[in-house]
Amino acid sequence: MSISAGNRKVGQHSGVGPAGKFLVPVIPSVDTDIGLVIFVFQHEAHHRWCSDPRLLVSLLAKSVGPVLWNDNSANLRISVAASGHRHGKVVEIPLFMNQQVNALKPR
Repeated sequence: MSISAGNRKVGQHSGVGPAGKFLVPVIPSVDTDIGLVIFVFQHEAHHRWCSDPRLLVSLLAKSVGPVLWNDNSANLRISVAASGHRHGKVVEIPLFMNQQVNALKPR
């Protein structure tokens, strides 16, 4: 099993981002073998699944700011280093509940 975690400082505050999205800083831990993503949100460990965990780990390695969780849309928001983007290019990765991921898998 391979585990990776974003190593960013996380404040105790939460904020509202563009278009009123509620964003909370999190430090995700990713199991690249099964796509499991674990992070703490509202004092509870949350388990979600990512359809491309290796891409997520690559984006976390290139992040230039805190990783933000949007509980309304179930997306991780990552600012990734990119030429021409001083504060990074924003990428949103959808995370799924177990039942949703199983429905996406080819049969």
